[in-house]
Amino acid sequence: EEDEKEQKKAINDFLKKLGVKNASPYDIIENHILKIYDDGSFKNKSKEKRIGYIHYIKDHLDDYEKGFNNEELKKSYYFYSNYSNEKPLDRLKKSLYLKSYQLIDNKEEYKKPNEIYLSKEYGNKNHLEKLFKNIEDIYFIHNEYIEDILETYKKFKRYKDKKNYIKEKSKEIKEWQKFFIKIGVNEILRIQETENHDLTTQDLERLRKGDKGYVERFRNFESEDLEKLLQKINKERSKYLLKHLDSNWEKLKEYKKFIYEWSYRSGVKSKSNNDYDANWILLLKNSSWIYNSKSSFSKPLEVFLDKKEIRDLLGDSVHYVNIEIKNKDLIESLGINTQAKVDVVLNYLKVLVTNQHKDLEIYKNLYKFLCKNFDKESERIVDSFRENAI
Repeated sequence: EEDEKEQKKAINDFLKKLGVKNASPYDIIENHILKIYDDGSFKNKSKEKRIGYIHYIKDHLDDYEKGFNNEELKKSYYFYSNYSNEKPLDRLKKSLYLKSYQLIDNKEEYKKPNEIYLSKEYGNKNHLEKLFKNIEDIYFIHNEYIEDILETYKKFKRYKDKKNYIKEKSKEIKEWQKFFIKIGVNEILRIQETENHDLTTQDLERLRKGDKGYVERFRNFESEDLEKLLQKINKERSKYLLKHLDSNWEKLKEYKKFIYEWSYRSGVKSKSNNDYDANWILLLKNSSWIYNSKSSFSKPLEVFLDKKEIRDLLGDSVHYVNIEIKNKDLIESLGINTQAKVDVVLNYLKVLVTNQHKDLEIYKNLYKFLCKNFDKESERIVDSFRENAI
């Protein structure tokens, strides 16, 4: 507490020397702390000061945001000559560097908030350490910001009020968790916005429906970390990735589509179209990463949900997902099969006939399925029976 008071006094004294009187939290954060990060001189400060800066921002984040929205301040020349016009959270995300460690070897480095993941020590329950195990260039927020909380917990560990202290400890850590997420530290799989896309001029014209006189904007989404994951896929990682997507899909699905926006030079409101999958979704669809019932890896389009009606019809002739997936939109977005398909049934029949399978009940069920779907797939079914003795 004494150190924190001395630090606050030092900051206020510094600002007074610059001519800033009665420094507010907005003044302190904007005109002192962030300038140290902008020019890189934060690296020359002591560990205690660097931690103190982040502590101060966390404790005064609401005041910092209110200071930016102060209308009287905005009207003054002082505001425009000394203050950033960026919104407070955007400013913090852009300027701050946080201490982090590389998961694979504990190498320490200072990185921007959006380049770092929130660790389990900060209450993240997404098992990211297991998901990214043994993968390079994956960084997590360092524990030094909560070292005082963890140290205090150790002292109280042997006392009778351990239960209450654990509750208080969790509450304090939760505050840090909320703060870091708010300034851009990643709680779930990191997705980056990009303008890169593979659409042709003809594709874009079709999406605009022939509109002319426009200004374009491309918003695609990719994930460098997902690429690293898929390059080192294994049974455990496949399980954690699928569970991670399922648990966090309500947040991740915001980035599942490539967004093409265009507006008219005349000032007419912009329009947008999102008929195409974003890059990271295409990567998931086109990679063999789902560990299946036959102990191999499949693309999402090649596997089926493990449902009784599908097993009764197709048996072990197809690959099943080994993990229960609850989010229907995720299943649909990845293209995982939720029911038997005519082409799969026809191929299964060919295999059974070739192997001279004798179980008439299996044939009966397959023919019933084809009969039920005949109106929709008549041409394919007729052609297959003509070409094959099934």
